[in-house]
Amino acid sequence: LNQYGPRLPYLTTRLVHFVPERREREREVNAKGHTISRLVRKVHGKHHAAMMEEEPWVEFGDGATNGDETGLWSLFQEQDKYQTFQYSFGDDDIRIRLKGRKAEDGQILKSTGLTVWRASSLLCDFLYENANIVKNKSVLELGAGVGLCGILAQKIGASTVILTDGDTDTLSQMRSNVARNIDAKQKSRNITCQQLIWGRKLDEFYRQWAPNDRGFDVVMGSDIVYIEDMVEQLFETVSRLLSTESSSVFLLSFARRNVSIDLVLSCAEKYGFASKKPKEKASEGVYLFFRT
Repeated sequence: LNQYGPRLPYLTTRLVHFVPERREREREVNAKGHTISRLVRKVHGKHHAAMMEEEPWVEFGDGATNGDETGLWSLFQEQDKYQTFQYSFGDDDIRIRLKGRKAEDGQILKSTGLTVWRASSLLCDFLYENANIVKNKSVLELGAGVGLCGILAQKIGASTVILTDGDTDTLSQMRSNVARNIDAKQKSRNITCQQLIWGRKLDEFYRQWAPNDRGFDVVMGSDIVYIEDMVEQLFETVSRLLSTESSSVFLLSFARRNVSIDLVLSCAEKYGFASKKPKEKASEGVYLFFRT
């Protein structure tokens, strides 16, 4: 801190104002997110005395901070870890602006949903070109991260969109991005963010959020398959929450990480799903899964 020594009184003064302001912004965003959630429940006609309580959960690790990032200076370094992601679709008729972590930030190793991955862009392009798949449909997104695909689904006409993630740090950022991109005075009542850990409390989630108690018309996810042990839990979750209607579909935007697509397709078949490849010779892209 030697080079910042002369500015330390100034930094300390800024710290006094910065911390309360940041906490106040977080309270405002969280309050707005919970207001949207309450409105969604009212639209669904579901008034619950007690909602599913979110549990602190970080995808990897124990959430401990790096020992080098302590003290006064870490609060200012924190701002440098974020970046703004901007997307436009069509002739700029749809614009989405998101805040997330930089891909090189170490926190991404613990909470992978805090940034935007390549397969998310692939799914967005697919959704925009095939908007009829989600238009007037109920949509559930798994591993929604910072919210890009779910927000786009809402903007192109989905009747209901529920974005989910298990990681609580990611959920906080997701809610902030939804509040930033959706006008609460217009169609915000049909989009909400909820915690969902694959394979856990699925019946409870279904009773509380599945539209008309029949499951979701569309379940989707992008870049959510990167550990082999997760694949079984993924399809267990999809099988429980996807509608049994013949037109229902699970959209999986796949990018090769540490899991082969053959393993994914094998597990899908085990749970009673047939698949349609994105392209004849391509392994990456958007796969469509239908109940058999």
